[in-house]
Amino acid sequence: MPTVAWMRTALITSCLALGGCVSYHSERDRVDADIPDLSALQQITPGETTTDWLVAQFGQPSAVRRPSDAIAVWQYQNVSRSTTRVRALPLFAVELEDQSRTVYHFEIENNYVVRFWQDIPE
Repeated sequence: MPTVAWMRTALITSCLALGGCVSYHSERDRVDADIPDLSALQQITPGETTTDWLVAQFGQPSAVRRPSDAIAVWQYQNVSRSTTRVRALPLFAVELEDQSRTVYHFEIENNYVVRFWQDIPE
């Protein structure tokens, strides 16, 4: 029957051996990015910034809503995905994926941005 000292030594040796087999990798990808330069948002002045400027900076919106005949709401979105992989060979491997989506809204009236806001990612 093994002694307590022998079991303790075997456990410590096993932990040290497994410690060399643990790997961790994390990466973040932009899946879809309508807004290439978020610093451009600081340049927007409600009542002065035109729709032509928005299109020049961000391209065409990903969606347009019309709450009334006079108002349109342009939407742009950024979607990013992060993947984390942890492996402790030969015991287990785990891969976790997380996706976040940020939507920017621009309220347009007479071809001018009158208001804009951002949805907070969940």
